[in-house]
Amino acid sequence: MKNLNFYTIFLCLVLIFLAFYYSFRKWEDRKKIIDLTNKYPNLLFQMRLLPKWALIWKIIIYPILGILFSIGLLNPHLREENLGGENVLTGVDIVFIVDVSLSMNSTDTFPNRLSRFKDVVLSILPELTGNRLGIITFAGTPFLYCPMTSDLAAFSDYLRGLDTDMIPDTGTNLAKAIDKANELLKSKRVLKNKILVLVTDGEDKTHPKSRLEGSELVIWGVGTKEGGPIFYQDEAGRISGYVSKDRRLYSKPDSPDVIISHLEESYLRNLASKNNAEYYNIAIDPDAPKKLVEKISNLEKNSNKVLKEISKKDGYQFFLAPAFLLLLLDVCLVEWLVLKKMKTNAL
Repeated sequence: MKNLNFYTIFLCLVLIFLAFYYSFRKWEDRKKIIDLTNKYPNLLFQMRLLPKWALIWKIIIYPILGILFSIGLLNPHLREENLGGENVLTGVDIVFIVDVSLSMNSTDTFPNRLSRFKDVVLSILPELTGNRLGIITFAGTPFLYCPMTSDLAAFSDYLRGLDTDMIPDTGTNLAKAIDKANELLKSKRVLKNKILVLVTDGEDKTHPKSRLEGSELVIWGVGTKEGGPIFYQDEAGRISGYVSKDRRLYSKPDSPDVIISHLEESYLRNLASKNNAEYYNIAIDPDAPKKLVEKISNLEKNSNKVLKEISKKDGYQFFLAPAFLLLLLDVCLVEWLVLKKMKTNAL
């Protein structure tokens, strides 16, 4: 179903409610009339009541009509048509596990750590054609931000949308991020040959014991040992400043209480050693992106069949057509039979 919005769903619910309410009122009115004719039998010959079978027909048919019209409005896609055949992509799955905690806004790397990572990946993105890419973001809580895709344009949109405001649970929990990555690796959403790129400044106190299983791992540190202040600005640009220990924002980076965030390089090197991974600092090592591309090109490739172009066929006609036929049957045939029977009884 496409282009679903609140108003469409609300209209469908109203249609279904009115259809059921109409049937309910029909039944209640019939009961009241029957009760009245039981008290005054002579009224029965003066009233033109619908036959019982016609009443039951209307009570059943109008809820069905309401449901059919509502599904038609939602326009479900029941069929897919391949317009361009199949295309076999050979590549590897690349999963970026990206730290989006507030410290990634540190300005020790221009313009900040997170932006530096985005610029690096965008610079090598054309060389990753044919591979599938995905993003897991984490701070206090991890989640799959960008599902695996071979569409580089879509991936770049996800990449540009990365921000430290996207996860409200502040802080850094690398242990949960590793568990989330292992969960993804064990699922069928990632193919056999894959590489994980962990991107963080290492400011984490959880010291994860679990390891990233069944994949190649590269760790990208971003930042400097000297560190820098953390600049924060809300989406509207109304509130901005350098983050302090008491959670205030100061206009000057050299204010006494401003937090200085440092790259925990020794911690990241130790983490790389435990996971048999390679470590690079992308803030100061210009060759780090090229080494990743070389590593990917040397990996055994997956063969992944994808459809070049898929056209999703609208399915509203499968519901609106029978709805109109039932409505026509009710208005024409049923009403005609009822009137004919009433005339016969009158004679």
